[in-house]
Amino acid sequence: MSTWFRGALSMLDIKPMAGALGAEIHGLDLSRELDEEDFLRIRKSLNEYQLIFFRDQDISPAKMTALADAIAENPPVRHPVIRTHPETGKKAIFVNSLFTTHIEGLRPAESDDALLSFLFRHVTTDEFTCRFHWQPNSLAIWDNRCTQHRPVNDYFPAHRRMERTTIDGDKPY
Repeated sequence: MSTWFRGALSMLDIKPMAGALGAEIHGLDLSRELDEEDFLRIRKSLNEYQLIFFRDQDISPAKMTALADAIAENPPVRHPVIRTHPETGKKAIFVNSLFTTHIEGLRPAESDDALLSFLFRHVTTDEFTCRFHWQPNSLAIWDNRCTQHRPVNDYFPAHRRMERTTIDGDKPY
């Protein structure tokens, strides 16, 4: 099933990839000068699917940074365990096994051993994952306010080359 958004210059073909999140977007050339409507369509797609992919996008690091600045999202260091997405109003578990060390106000046995261990396992169950098959010039955008990037090292012994930018974001609530 595809979703179509008509824009000033083109239509976006949006193909959902997994049950809970993820979509591949076709019909938008990110190497050209994007207008306000293009950014609104990207943001609307990101809000709906939380993780979006574009193929055949040969863009420079400067273009990627400009795109990131126009979309703007990134979590701060201290945050609630459950946060409300500022644009969609959806609730999201906002813990990450690489960065979340404890829950303030709880003893370590309650925080680390019980609750955080459960939440770390829960957010990585299959129903909350999306797998993307990379090709040259692919671009992925995920909303750090409600998703986690957890790469799988299944390309060894090949080398993986990527360029990444992170976007400053809002204060979670």
